[in-house]
Amino acid sequence: MEYSYLSKEANGKAKKLSFTCFFAALFLFAATVSFGIPYKGALQGISFLLFSFSILLLVRFVVKSFLLSVVDTKNGSFDFTVTEKYGKTSTTVCRVSLSNIEEVIIRTKENKKALRAKAKSRKIFGYCADLSPERECWIFVTECGEPLIIKLSPDDTLLEILSAAAQKNGVNG
Repeated sequence: MEYSYLSKEANGKAKKLSFTCFFAALFLFAATVSFGIPYKGALQGISFLLFSFSILLLVRFVVKSFLLSVVDTKNGSFDFTVTEKYGKTSTTVCRVSLSNIEEVIIRTKENKKALRAKAKSRKIFGYCADLSPERECWIFVTECGEPLIIKLSPDDTLLEILSAAAQKNGVNG
């Protein structure tokens, strides 16, 4: 039952926003240097913030992808892992046992407030490669006695595997 899915930016919103912020920062900075505009320091500060935001978007959403996998632990059980990929560099950032998955919920406009209320006492880890994913899945897990939420955007097969694990554990439907 091993399975892997490479989640990467699909809709391009982060890339467009990043380039828009970059060119706005460049234009704003060039305007403050070239023309006699008052409040140069404030405008250059805004330019710096726009430039920083564009780099943040590039690093977080455009360059990074996530390998979502269900792997065999060699003792008969399976783990769900998330591996961050930057070019040729890969780092496993999350590993939870499928037997610890309590609930799998797809976030919608209707259940957004209920999910936020339910998430108050849990740490949240976001592994969505898109700025605004079409389908965001919240996985409720208790690992090592700590209640967690893992947010990701899986494909249909991975979603079925994770949902089946939650149903097997008797919590989710």
